[in-house]
Amino acid sequence: MIPRHCTILAAVAVAVPSLAAAQPKPSGFTMELSLGAGYTGVSPLGRRAVTCAGMSGLNLGLGTFSSSRLAVSLRFTGTTFGRRVGRDDVVFSAVFVGPSAQYWIDDVGFVGAGLGVGMLSADRDDVEPEIGPSLDLRVGTNLVRTRHHALHVAVELTPALLEDRIVTGFGMQLGWQLM
Repeated sequence: MIPRHCTILAAVAVAVPSLAAAQPKPSGFTMELSLGAGYTGVSPLGRRAVTCAGMSGLNLGLGTFSSSRLAVSLRFTGTTFGRRVGRDDVVFSAVFVGPSAQYWIDDVGFVGAGLGVGMLSADRDDVEPEIGPSLDLRVGTNLVRTRHHALHVAVELTPALLEDRIVTGFGMQLGWQLM
């Protein structure tokens, strides 16, 4: 006998892609906004990594569809987390900024990749931000898509090589895109 929750999950898995399918091909200007939960891993070179839960976003992408399946954009994305440093509560942000490509595999799912600048900063004046090369890797699927809008879920990974550490942001996001 199949448990009831498995039946419900299977029905949703079949229904959601059909809600997002068979839409007109996008063209022209595109914009994305997303927000979600995130983790940030800070790995000092040669030492054990520290992982902190936090927030992913508010993420932004501005660009254009160069074809019906490929969008190129300038992407701003990041994760934020809080930690106690001494007697202070400090908010840290791991950020990616750079050009990104989004390829639609079909009318429902997409993959994305970008190469840009990563930064780790803190909300303290006595801490200098660290800056270095970074990647942006993501995959997502539409929950709902209309002629000009899409609501999607995505996961995003943004590793950055900084001065003496690797900082990796991981986000699970709910997003909206102007098609």
